[in-house]
Amino acid sequence: MNIFMSRSLIATIAAAGILLGGQWASAGQGTAPLYPGQVVSGGENTGTIGGEGGGETRTYKIYYTRDPLNKVAAWYEGKMPEKSSDSTNRIAFNGSRGSSLEYDAVVVWRNESGITESDILDPLEEEIASGSAGVVKTNYTRKDLEAVKAKYGYLADEAFFPHFSAEEKLAACQEKMESGVSSAQQGQVSLQTKLEELARQGRFAEMQQYLEQAQNMASNTTQAMSVSHWDEWIACLDKIDAGAFRAGISIRVQ
Repeated sequence: MNIFMSRSLIATIAAAGILLGGQWASAGQGTAPLYPGQVVSGGENTGTIGGEGGGETRTYKIYYTRDPLNKVAAWYEGKMPEKSSDSTNRIAFNGSRGSSLEYDAVVVWRNESGITESDILDPLEEEIASGSAGVVKTNYTRKDLEAVKAKYGYLADEAFFPHFSAEEKLAACQEKMESGVSSAQQGQVSLQTKLEELARQGRFAEMQQYLEQAQNMASNTTQAMSVSHWDEWIACLDKIDAGAFRAGISIRVQ
């Protein structure tokens, strides 16, 4: 092997070592591997464990993944020395015995979503019921509702949203969907109040000028109530789904 080849090989090995070392350092300075599935960095988090004066400060690097919590935890079970705690939404693993970062070297967790299955499905159930009553013009059925539940139901039970409030987003979508009906109803109420005031004053001729307008407003309200908002609600769920994660991974670095 000539000198050039030797130097090239050494440089290649060194570069590979730097890359590998960098990966492990970013995952926890050698204390724990980073889950090999697709993850997104969530920065660092530092907290104190214990009472006043004797607390221990721990720093973790945070990652988020769309893989289910149990799948992530199962992978770490094969990589870490021991499981130190296990609950529905938090599973912790200790590192090597005697190391300075032994305890809770990796924590796989999930926060509460803040929403329920009813929050996700109620607007669609109401549309189906209104469609059966002939109020809303819709072609969607309970079979379609079950498909929505199968696709988005996990958002209530298995997901969390570190970058926004799903509850607030759903509320905003609901308000937007109902804005047409609310606007039409407010106009109708305002006109009804005007008619009642004219009647009390005995201005019946003037009332006639508003009757046709009142009929048009009632028609507008009925029309607004008949509009299907199914696709609009699904679009809202799609946006929430895009920002959802199923597990957080905290890897101790200090």
